[in-house]
Amino acid sequence: MKLKMYTAILLLLSSLNVFAVQNIALDKTRIIYMPKEKNVITVYNKSESPFLVQAKIKFNKNNNVSENSLEPGIAIPPLFRVEPDNKFTTQIMINGDKLPDDRESLLHLYILSIPSLEKKEEENKNNSISIASESVLKVFYRPSQIDKKDEDDVLNNLSFKYKDNNLIIENTSPYYITFSKIILDKEKIALDYDNSMISPFSSMKYHTKYASTKIMSLSVISDNGDVKNKEYKNEIK
Repeated sequence: MKLKMYTAILLLLSSLNVFAVQNIALDKTRIIYMPKEKNVITVYNKSESPFLVQAKIKFNKNNNVSENSLEPGIAIPPLFRVEPDNKFTTQIMINGDKLPDDRESLLHLYILSIPSLEKKEEENKNNSISIASESVLKVFYRPSQIDKKDEDDVLNNLSFKYKDNNLIIENTSPYYITFSKIILDKEKIALDYDNSMISPFSSMKYHTKYASTKIMSLSVISDNGDVKNKEYKNEIK
């Protein structure tokens, strides 16, 4: 009996959380932050109820900063209300003083959405459940010194090599490179959050079934969120 009740509660909470996510949408899937430009993000409320939204910027865990460091930036305003079937635009401001100026830095923007209770529900609020949902976006802080990115040039300057059935891809550019797909001949490499992105001036290792390949196809996510495809032939040593 307890197991059935526990399962029912999980299903209820899951459905409410999906409702919140489906009704709040963002106009971007990632943010390329340019210090000299106005950087904004728009939150859309597609529901019939208002939402309270909190926006917060945090360091990426790999940025080698102290946990006690101040947050790298703010959203203006950081807390706002989005009316039903409406939108709200908040500005993102980042302090780049503690970030390197010769390469991109990865930050995260957290968007917390809290649904409001309808007037009719407020009368029975003791029986109502309000579930908050959170979206996390990657924010790529791009210093002014490298703001002119040529995506074709970045892809053309990748280097590859095989070692012990591992494909090693080296990123020689100051930009993050995010893969949506890597195919070696007919072998599709399994990608996850940790190995789908290569940091500036670094490399990533991918285990493969074979010790060599003649054709490699890469699908890379561009600045605007589109997918850019590139094929390499006989370029892996």
